[in-house]
Amino acid sequence: MSSEAPVPSVLLAPTDDELLQAQADLWRHSLYYLTSMTLRCAAMLGVPTAIHRLGSSSTFIYE
Repeated sequence: MSSEAPVPSVLLAPTDDELLQAQADLWRHSLYYLTSMTLRCAAMLGVPTAIHRLGSSSTFIYE
């Protein structure tokens, strides 16, 4: 049998750069999710069909 003691693991706190990268990743994933949900809602509301029926894109004029 080996008489070597197990090596204790050391937990290091994340650096500022690692925290900043993690925050950027979180924002990126959140924005990708919002983009896909926006497209899904537009499709469910029939926006592509309405644009196709008009023959082109349209602008809205509020009076």
